[in-house]
Amino acid sequence: MSAIDYAYTKGKTKLKLTLLGSGGEGAVYEIDGHPDVVAKIYHDEPDKREGKIDAMVAISESFIFKSANLSNDIAWPLSPLYDSDRDDRKFIGFGMKRIKATAELDDLYVYPSKNDSSVTIKDRVTCLISLCDVIDRLHQTGQVFGDFNPNNIKIKPDWSVSFVDADSYHVRNSGKEYRCVVCAPGYVAPELIRACKGTTYADCPGATFTRETDRFALAIHIFRMLMNGCHPFICERHLKRAGSAPAPKSTDKRVESGETPFFKSIPNYAAPQYAPDINTLPPYLRDLFRKAFVDGHTNPAARPAASEWKSALIRYSSELIACRCDRSHYYWKGNGSCPYCAADHRYNKKMGLVPAKNSAATTNTRNGANSGSTFQTKQVAATAAAAAPTYSNHSNAGWFWFITLAATIVMLILLGLHALPGIYAEMFENETLVAIGVVGSLISGIVGSALFNSKWAPGRISGTHAWWEYLLSVLTAFGFTIGFGVAMGLVILTMYLLSYLFMGAFIIAIVVGILSGG
Repeated sequence: MSAIDYAYTKGKTKLKLTLLGSGGEGAVYEIDGHPDVVAKIYHDEPDKREGKIDAMVAISESFIFKSANLSNDIAWPLSPLYDSDRDDRKFIGFGMKRIKATAELDDLYVYPSKNDSSVTIKDRVTCLISLCDVIDRLHQTGQVFGDFNPNNIKIKPDWSVSFVDADSYHVRNSGKEYRCVVCAPGYVAPELIRACKGTTYADCPGATFTRETDRFALAIHIFRMLMNGCHPFICERHLKRAGSAPAPKSTDKRVESGETPFFKSIPNYAAPQYAPDINTLPPYLRDLFRKAFVDGHTNPAARPAASEWKSALIRYSSELIACRCDRSHYYWKGNGSCPYCAADHRYNKKMGLVPAKNSAATTNTRNGANSGSTFQTKQVAATAAAAAPTYSNHSNAGWFWFITLAATIVMLILLGLHALPGIYAEMFENETLVAIGVVGSLISGIVGSALFNSKWAPGRISGTHAWWEYLLSVLTAFGFTIGFGVAMGLVILTMYLLSYLFMGAFIIAIVVGILSGG
C-alpha cells in the first residue's frame, strides 16, 4: 500500500494523515489535530487483521483493562480506521497512543559501554522494575504479550518502559483466541520451541503463547540487563581446555536443551568472560533465575511471575552500593568488590586491551564466542550515546518503609492510649467490643500504611519517594484506623436491625397464627 493522506474512523470522521515512518508490516502516520495519537496503516492484507483489531479495541474498553491503567504504557489499538466513509469501506489500520521514548531496551544491552555513559546499573534496575510492573498489570487483565522483541520495548527519560507493536500480541476476547504469530529468536520458551517444530506459531496445533512463556522471556530480559547484556543460554569455548569440541549451537537450541552455563556444567564450554559472576547477585535473585531457567525448563508453572521479580528488584535496588572506580557501576552490598569491574578486567585481558579504563577508541570486537547465536552485543553509534537519557535514580525505599511504619506505630500507640478506648466505650459500652475495636483499629492502621507503601505509593516502582508520600502513608494508616471503627459500628448496627426484624417477624407470625386459629 502506498502512502495515504486520509483515513476514517468508525463514526466516519475524516482524519488527515502525515507519514512518520514505514516498517515491514505497515506505516505510522501523525494525525492532524491529535498530537498524542498516531495511526498504523497496514501495507498488505489488512482485512486479515480486522477481527483481531476489533477484539483489542473491545478489550481496551473493558472495565478490567481500564482498571489496569495501561494507556500510557502500551500502544494498544484504540479504534479501527477505514479507507472511506462509504458503506462498503475497507479496514486499513488503527489508531493508537503515541509513545515518545529516547531509547530501546536493546540499547541497554550493549557491551562494552562507553565510559562517559550516563546509564548506570541502578538505572537499569529501575527500568526492569517498570518492565515487570507493566507486564504484571497486563497479565492481570488475562492477556498475553507473546513477542518480547527488545526493539519493541521503548525507554523513557525517567527509565520507565512502554511497549509498541501491540497488534502482534496474543489476546483473547469473548472466548476467541487471536494468536501472536512472531517472536524474536532467543526469547522463545523451550516448550514452545518443541511444540512449533515443523510449523508456525499461527498453525501450531497446540497452545502457543501463555503467561508462562511471557515469564520465561521476562527472566531473560532481567538476566541480560544485570549481566552486561549476556543471554543466560550463551556459552563460549572453555579457555583452559584444549582439544576438539562440538560446533557451537544456536541460542534457541541451547534453550531447548536447557544448557545454561550459569547454572549447569556444559562440557568444553563456560559462561562468557564479559558476564559478571552469577554468584555476586544476591541469593534471592539467583533463586528466581534458577526457577525460571532450570526448574521452569521442564515445569513452566515454576517460573516466577512479574510481581515476584518486581518485589525482588525493588529490594535489590535498595541494597546497591556505588563503585568507587566506575561511576556507572553499582553492585550488591554483600560483595567485597565490584563484579562489573572484574568482568571488565577479564574481557579486556581476553581482548588484549589495557585492563584499566577503556580508551575512547575501543570498539566491540567480540563476535566469535558463539557464532550460532543471535545475541552478540552491538556497538552503539556516538550519536545514539549522546542522546541517551540522563536521569539518575537514588533509592530511598528502605528509609521510606522504616520512617512511615515507625511514625504509624507511634501514632497508633498514642491513639490506643488516649482516644480509641474512650471512643469505643461511648459506642458500645461493652468491654469485649471495646477491646475488639481498639485492637482491630491498631492492626488496620498498620495494614493501611503497608498497603499504601506497596501498592499505591507513586515512588514504589523507582524506589524513590517524595516527602508527601511519607505523609500520605501515615494518613492512610489513620484512615484505616478510623475506617475499622466505622465498619465495626455498621456491622453491629446491622446485626441489631436484623435481630429486631427477626423478632418482629416472629411476633407477627405468632399473632397471625393465633388470629387464624392455628
